Amino acid sequence: MNFRLTSLLYLFALVAASLAAFGPVGVLAVVGVLLFWAGWLYFPRLTHPTWLLWSVVMGVPALLMLPAMQLPREAGTRNSCLNNIKQLLLAIQNYDDTHGQLPPVYGKIDRQKAPQSWRVHLLPFMEGSMVARDYNFDEPWDGPMNKKQLGNLSIDTHECIEHASPGETNYFAISGPQTAWGDGDIRTFDDVTDGLSNTIMLIEASGRGVHWSEPKDLTFDEAVELLTSPLPTDDSDGHQIDHSYFFKPTYVRLVALCDGSARALSVPIPRQAAVALLTADGGEEIDPQWLEYRPVPQLDYGRLWTLLLFSLLAVLPAVAAFRPWMWPTITSQLQPEPDDSPREE
Repeated sequence: MNFRLTSLLYLFALVAASLAAFGPVGVLAVVGVLLFWAGWLYFPRLTHPTWLLWSVVMGVPALLMLPAMQLPREAGTRNSCLNNIKQLLLAIQNYDDTHGQLPPVYGKIDRQKAPQSWRVHLLPFMEGSMVARDYNFDEPWDGPMNKKQLGNLSIDTHECIEHASPGETNYFAISGPQTAWGDGDIRTFDDVTDGLSNTIMLIEASGRGVHWSEPKDLTFDEAVELLTSPLPTDDSDGHQIDHSYFFKPTYVRLVALCDGSARALSVPIPRQAAVALLTADGGEEIDPQWLEYRPVPQLDYGRLWTLLLFSLLAVLPAVAAFRPWMWPTITSQLQPEPDDSPREE
């Protein structure tokens, strides 16, 4: 009973350390350790120090590579969302070429009609052209006909696949008299005197509960807050960039600039930088490093300690495995030599 309890406690500690060190894939590491020691016990020919050495040499790098298996998937997701924001900006440019102005961030093109989102006005220039044909511009976005037409209809270009929620958008304009979009007045790209490559047009954000057709976006102050605040570490917003196993990740937020480019902007950035990048005609000096800034990766000491703990637990059964070889030698050295001299009767 004592042995069983000890084994159970060991298994619990091994699983906990593996999950802390490798994440969900740590289950595979636990299975590997258990299979190794099972083979050691039931196949005597493998009970040799060389087998243990080669297992450590080959097994540890394999375990360290397990978290890296997620990197291509994360990069692909980030690139997909980056492509979405580029497609939206291309549609804005096509709208400007056709109408000679930017779509209204909110408000009315025709004062006789209800306010509509800029996203709705872009529908003829993107994948939602069929939706635009049936959309009723004479009533609000949530009017009876539009509500029936749209329902929970989602448009892929408005959703970041990593944070998608049915019918909601992840991409927002920035309203305000100092921004490229203005405050409901007619604007063109010519009004962006700070430079198209220095002015943010769209920002990606998640969890705001805004339907893609709703005329609701970010105020200037809300946009500044997004760019100057750290991203949550639970991946509920923004994107995580993993550098390597032993380093902490970097968090980025996607933004689109007026020149048609899109950037993965490391956040938080200084408030001065956020204000300068969001204003269209403020005349601020733009430091190129604000858009290219990448923080130096920092060592994740917590992960180092959990890896060390897992490694120690993984080789702990070796104490019992090597005891038949080590203990007799030590015992024989400690025992006194027998006295062969004749004893007196």
